[in-house]
Amino acid sequence: MLKSSFYNVLIPIEEKNEFLLYNILHGGLEVLPAYEGGILQEVMDKESFETSETSLPKEMVDYLAAKQYLVEADHDERKFFRGIYQTGRDDLFDLDHASLTITIGTTITCNMGCPYCFEFIKPNKTLKDPKVMDEMIWYLQQLVDKAPVKKWVNFSVAWYGGEPLINNKLIRDFSPRLIAFAEKNNIASYDAQIITNGILLDGKAWEILLDAQVNHVQVTLDGSKETHNVYRPLKSGGENYERILRNLAIKPKEITMTIRVNTDQKVADNFDQFFDDLREYGIWPQQYETVAIDSSVLRTYEENDEEDTSGRLDATGYQRVHKEFKFLKMRRYNEYAKENGLRPGKIGWDMPTIQQECSTWVNPYHIVFDPEGNVHKCWETIHDDEQKVKHCSEGYEMTDFKHYMDYDRHDFSQECLDCKFLPVCDGYTCSFEVYRHEDKPPCTMWKANLDNILKDQYITMIDHPDIMANPVANEVLSGGHANK
Repeated sequence: MLKSSFYNVLIPIEEKNEFLLYNILHGGLEVLPAYEGGILQEVMDKESFETSETSLPKEMVDYLAAKQYLVEADHDERKFFRGIYQTGRDDLFDLDHASLTITIGTTITCNMGCPYCFEFIKPNKTLKDPKVMDEMIWYLQQLVDKAPVKKWVNFSVAWYGGEPLINNKLIRDFSPRLIAFAEKNNIASYDAQIITNGILLDGKAWEILLDAQVNHVQVTLDGSKETHNVYRPLKSGGENYERILRNLAIKPKEITMTIRVNTDQKVADNFDQFFDDLREYGIWPQQYETVAIDSSVLRTYEENDEEDTSGRLDATGYQRVHKEFKFLKMRRYNEYAKENGLRPGKIGWDMPTIQQECSTWVNPYHIVFDPEGNVHKCWETIHDDEQKVKHCSEGYEMTDFKHYMDYDRHDFSQECLDCKFLPVCDGYTCSFEVYRHEDKPPCTMWKANLDNILKDQYITMIDHPDIMANPVANEVLSGGHANK
């Protein structure tokens, strides 16, 4: 006896007289003739069936079963997924080898007054006290000594804020101690990144970052000057957008950079000008090998009470402008590629990915320090002393993080537990947001839009194979806080 996978989604493509068959759990995507898709649609409504009860050819039944679109009738797929999920969680703090990751808030202070920023309360805290730095190193040494890890393979540092470059002295002076800590403890590799608004990222700052072995920078530009200077105003006034572009234009080739575009409709309306500006300043596509650009939804925080959120987009609206962004970016790149004898590119598919929880939250070897040396488990709480775990001077104990390690997306809403989109639900990936929404985060945009997104990309691929690539599996990437 067989049954259709609980995670199957069957999408009619009337324009091509076909169906797309997609499986949320294993990511498989098949194209079926309308006749076979119609028969499978009938099968999907049955609790179980014998092969002889369907008009599907045996070869097709065998193929779909081999690809897990059809499974044994007694197979508990949700239990199976929970096993996969738990294995992924266990791998976060593998006893044989693990990575140590820390985020350091150099300061809570910021030189921008973004009305949408999550830092609703911005206390004037900056990490300058040598005693606190000593205590951080001591805390990390305790972590390494007490953790049941045989080999540490990587030590990764993220510089954060506020605007971390306001306190670039800390990055310059504390990095050698962190690098020495890695060497002392035979940690195989060290890397660092910084999340910055770019306004202070001048030549001197780039030199500091190079010396500090920072190999990646994330900078946010909210579209062109027209929107950026409104959404990300400098508190002191003065030149903003152009100053950032000049800074990005002198990025050393040794450092990679992601430009994050917080996007609403107003930002989207100026995409063309934004790409014009990047090219004019020699940032992109000229530096395409080390500079990545992507859009991100511009979030609205209820706590902020913003005066104007008229441009904000729901999931469907954002998906529309994200598509526009991708097509425009590829068109701009291909124009540059043609001019310079480079191979043209194609647009990749947006597809759901199996989600693992935020490792900063669930992994006991991921630590966030605020400027006073308080230990946190989320970047978004470093301004709030009430949400600290403890002070680093109190020492490391893995039991301090039991509450965070025990986080499991299966333990919350029954509605979500019964939903086929649970494996790919990014709403549960941010533990902080789950608790903010009283254990039931907003549904993933895939739940409402998967059919339309896959159908649109498939038709584009068929009609314009020079523009759209074949689908491939995505990786789950954590990009930090979307609005930063």
